[in-house]
Amino acid sequence: MEEKEIIKEMEEKRKIPFEVKNEIMNKIWECILSAIIVYAYFIFLNLGIRNIHQNILLTDLKVFSVSLAIVAVMLLEFAYRKKETKNLYRGIEVLVLAIITMLLQYIILYLTPKYRIIVPIFAVIYNIYFVLKALFLLYKTKSSYIKNLSDIKDIIAK
Repeated sequence: MEEKEIIKEMEEKRKIPFEVKNEIMNKIWECILSAIIVYAYFIFLNLGIRNIHQNILLTDLKVFSVSLAIVAVMLLEFAYRKKETKNLYRGIEVLVLAIITMLLQYIILYLTPKYRIIVPIFAVIYNIYFVLKALFLLYKTKSSYIKNLSDIKDIIAK
């Protein structure tokens, strides 16, 4: 009888509570929202080559890349001051997006016919990154919760 109660109690402890599930879902929704925003950005860049004159598009890409670089530096500086890794990762993501935008200028100049193929490839790669990030955050949050359930720390402390 005692063994069954202990097993039942352990199973109840291993169930993830609502707060942890809510935290996991918030992180996943942030990744999904970021992926949607980046994908929409790449869609507009791809539509730009069709509807905007090449010189104007190059100017727009320069403005976008500099703007994204400024935002990335601000995020990195904010992360450094607050010592938050969340903003550090966002800053790196925005910096990579700024670098890709800078590269697109040269792709327009030298590989104009392939621009319509390269932009969706960048979008897919970036979205794969966000899916992998969401899966990693899910795994990390669950494993840290399960690790904190362990009684070994208390036993060792005693």
